Amino acid sequence: MEAINSAAKGGSALAGSRHLTHAPVMAQLSPELHVLAENAEAEFRTWLNRSGVAYISIKQAPVVAPGFLHGRITHPDYLVGVPHSGILAFAVKPAEIHDGHLIFEKDNIEKLSRFASLFKLTAYFACVDPGRDGHLWWVPMLDLLSGELEWRAEREVVTANLSKAYAIDTGQVSFLDAVLHYSSHVLESA
Repeated sequence: MEAINSAAKGGSALAGSRHLTHAPVMAQLSPELHVLAENAEAEFRTWLNRSGVAYISIKQAPVVAPGFLHGRITHPDYLVGVPHSGILAFAVKPAEIHDGHLIFEKDNIEKLSRFASLFKLTAYFACVDPGRDGHLWWVPMLDLLSGELEWRAEREVVTANLSKAYAIDTGQVSFLDAVLHYSSHVLESA
């Protein structure tokens, strides 16, 4: 909980966070990555529609927060309603995989953490595999907060082992079935 509160106040929520000598590189998405991101969101949205769940798609805009949070918070791509339970937040992205690990930028984790903390939501990254139709992984944002930081391609990142991410075949299960199976998986792993 301290990590979340620290993130909401603007501090670093990531375990092992330290001052590094490299400056982070902030770059716009290349046209190719932009297409992959759009396709990932479209695939996720198609699955939600097919599953018949209530959701809200939130498009990124230049101003998404009041001035004191400007540049320090991001919102998820989707808020999905789970009947009689609440709302789950998803940041959808094309899966970036290297050596059996999904890669997440530190900055994105911290900004989503602030959003989740301020709005009291459970947030996940939904990583869509661009090479396999209907395949994605769920990674809880909270799991990434305790990840080790490393530098890859001039970016400060946290990695998640693919074997620990929750794999979903959207052609085989509905969204609510995935929530139920994931919940059982978490309880069995505890």
